[in-house]
Amino acid sequence: MTELFVMRDKISRFVKEYETWFLIIAKFIGMMFVFNCVNSQLGYFEILDNPMVNVLLSLICSIIPGSFSVFIVAAVITAHMMKLSVLIGALVIVVMLILYLMFLKFAPEQSVVLLAVPVLMQYDMHFMIPILAGMFFSPYAVVPAVIGLFMVKFLGYACGAASIVGTGMSFNLDAIVEAMGTIIGQVTDDKMIWLYAIAAAAAMAVVFIISQFSFDYAWYAAIAAGAAAEIVVAFFCAAAFGIDLNIIGLVAGAVIGALLAMLLQFM
Repeated sequence: MTELFVMRDKISRFVKEYETWFLIIAKFIGMMFVFNCVNSQLGYFEILDNPMVNVLLSLICSIIPGSFSVFIVAAVITAHMMKLSVLIGALVIVVMLILYLMFLKFAPEQSVVLLAVPVLMQYDMHFMIPILAGMFFSPYAVVPAVIGLFMVKFLGYACGAASIVGTGMSFNLDAIVEAMGTIIGQVTDDKMIWLYAIAAAAAMAVVFIISQFSFDYAWYAAIAAGAAAEIVVAFFCAAAFGIDLNIIGLVAGAVIGALLAMLLQFM
């Protein structure tokens, strides 16, 4: 056991010594995943789907504050959507501007939470985020987490509505009204957004509250309780809302998030 603590201290000192470089490399790799996610899901603007462009954007994002990285990602998304349909792109700009201002208001330092959710949603592992966010941040981290999931859902519905208004510069007032009504209706009816918001809020609140107590291993108890709360709340919300939830993805995400959080807490 003593050897384990000695190894931990050596690793911790090494990481702290080169912390700046580790952060830059981690941000670069993370942003590569983010831009790959955006381009694979949208991909309407061929130039932005170029690997060299993604590398350049990731390099820029690795050395700038996280809130500016979110802005660059939003700009890339806007370019894709404008290429698909100018009218749909304009609607996306308005929605993203509102969400970006909300993000800056509540959680400007938690960009990693917002950007990680869409990436992990590709693998149905986004339920690991609330546990980690609850450990590193305050319960306000639920805001960027839900914004990340909301944007994935909203962009999916917006792409589908492009067939109503037409692509390119086409303009039809009746089609615009119909498309907006369709998008708003689909987002409002998507109970998965509400399920994730409630489950994430419950997990973060449990982790935050229990971690404030001073008993031995309080952080580990908080992480385990947060994961359990997330699973239970998500399960009951799925039953109440009539959602066909991927139970395996939910449990796997919560457990992996808890194990990773415990490892980081030990370090």
